[in-house]
Amino acid sequence: MSTGGVWHKFERRPAMTLVYIPPTAEKVAQMRFFIDERFADVGDCSFTTMRSVAHDALDHLLAGRLLAANVGLTKLGPEGARDVRNEFCRLGIELEPAP
Repeated sequence: MSTGGVWHKFERRPAMTLVYIPPTAEKVAQMRFFIDERFADVGDCSFTTMRSVAHDALDHLLAGRLLAANVGLTKLGPEGARDVRNEFCRLGIELEPAP
């Protein structure tokens, strides 16, 4: 399970070593921009709480707290969670849905 980066296998004799490479700052910035745009205020309707929840979920994901990230995404509702997961996937940030 990954927290948004990539696991690379480096072969060493006699064992393999796994090295975790976190997502780039550019990918994280793109994700934060997406969250701000997706949950932008519309007229008199404020989405400040949803933006905050989505940013918190991303912070949990980057810190390796996958359960907390999944809980945060479920608070966004089915459509919001789906959109954020799809954007994670598009940027190569992996997060498996909670069972």
